[in-house]
Amino acid sequence: MVLSMPRPYKHPKTGVYWYRQRTPAVIRAVAAGKSVIITIDGRISQPKIGATVQVSLGTKDVAEAKRLAGEAQSQFEQVWLSFSNAPVKLSLRQIVALAGEVYRAWKLMLEDEPGSAIEWAAKRERRERWDGKPPPSPTQRALMFDPPRTLREQWGSWVDGALVEHHLTVDTETYSAS
Repeated sequence: MVLSMPRPYKHPKTGVYWYRQRTPAVIRAVAAGKSVIITIDGRISQPKIGATVQVSLGTKDVAEAKRLAGEAQSQFEQVWLSFSNAPVKLSLRQIVALAGEVYRAWKLMLEDEPGSAIEWAAKRERRERWDGKPPPSPTQRALMFDPPRTLREQWGSWVDGALVEHHLTVDTETYSAS
């Protein structure tokens, strides 16, 4: 029996090429049902892992689809490695590099619409009011618009996004340092 290599296939209705790959059996139980981020030619897809994973290549040109299939293949290989390897410990340099990516993404988000000066002044006033004090009770939080939060609460989703984008699973020591 000959096993065929994954290759782009044309969607029968739209004519757009897709790339599909079988999930390796050794990680299928661990990865099933989880979503991953795949970036192909600058486009971000978030497929869910099942018996197979597939992403649109976003082109109707067969030559372009073949080129993008190689890019998709390398992304899938990174995903499979992230599930098959134990959590990694990142060096300080790697943590700082990821923090830089998070900062650039946050800055880019605020570049076009940073909010009004009144909103920023109100945030600063609330932060100064709670600076150095214990976190407010749940009742006080309900009355406040923007209660003080831990770094994990403020940046955790951004950190998680950077880790997912790089297909990284880190140990708890690394995660708490980031």
